[in-house]
Amino acid sequence: MLDMIMPDIDGNELLLWALHQGYANDLIITTGYSPDYVQDAKTLAEFMGLREVTTLVKPIPLSQLRAALSRRNHS
Repeated sequence: MLDMIMPDIDGNELLLWALHQGYANDLIITTGYSPDYVQDAKTLAEFMGLREVTTLVKPIPLSQLRAALSRRNHS
């Protein structure tokens, strides 16, 4: 799970670093700001080869979080 706005680092920076380190698992991207942040990061992640990227906008309803995590357990 990756938050787009964090102290000292931008979510896109961390995403690119993780991808360059070989991260290849599914990903959940979150933000409490504009939904555009997560959509742009999703596009980047998919372009870089991640196959399953879910986006969630805060506040995240528990049902949406459970559904996103459940998809990861069944894929």
